[in-house]
Amino acid sequence: MADKPMFAITKKGKGWSTMAFRDKKYTDIDGAVRTTKVCGSMQNLISEIFKSSGLHHGSTHSGRRCVATWLDEKGVSLENIQKILGHDEPDMTLEYIDPNRPRIKNAFDSLLLNVRVS
Repeated sequence: MADKPMFAITKKGKGWSTMAFRDKKYTDIDGAVRTTKVCGSMQNLISEIFKSSGLHHGSTHSGRRCVATWLDEKGVSLENIQKILGHDEPDMTLEYIDPNRPRIKNAFDSLLLNVRVS
């Protein structure tokens, strides 16, 4: 089993082929150029799974955003969500978490409970 790839795809009778990873460069919040690994084959496979499930606008990115938001709503710490997503900075992780309007309203309302207007 040690000689088998963790992720592999078939090529219609041509055997197993490992997924290729390439470098993707991006600029972080501080303007520094960073590099990460991306796998186009995996992205295409996940997109096809979404499409075949009737989710025509799903992607690996939208899936990561959904997971980050779901973990946040379940009370998982920002630090752990950051580690799961593989982000270097918590600010990047916050970009992935969609605001939870009822939770924001509840937090604001709880602040107002202690405010007295004279």
